[in-house]
Amino acid sequence: ITSPVQYIGAASFIAWIYGIDVPAAQIAAAAALAVVISLGSVGLPGQVSFMATTMPVTSAMGLPLDPLGLLLAVDTIPDVFATVGNVSADLTANTIVAHHHDDEAGIPEHVAGDT
Repeated sequence: ITSPVQYIGAASFIAWIYGIDVPAAQIAAAAALAVVISLGSVGLPGQVSFMATTMPVTSAMGLPLDPLGLLLAVDTIPDVFATVGNVSADLTANTIVAHHHDDEAGIPEHVAGDT
């Protein structure tokens, strides 16, 4: 769930460093591409697939690709926060589904527990 934000964030950082104004249409196209890429990418640590996932988004925004090597070196830090976001989203979704399932099954609240 946090992958598209990471890809756009890395590309936006490059745009900011170079002082490049990226038109809204290019950002929207890159965001759509980021969603598609995140749906097709493997669930491995970011360093494994960083170039394969971030490079197309950065290129779609018309930005230089040279800084990606430097960003790869420090990707561990944002990757930790992305993992926290992903795990939190997964826990939230599971909790909502579990409560919804308990309600549909007719299980009383005191039996289902406070999960």
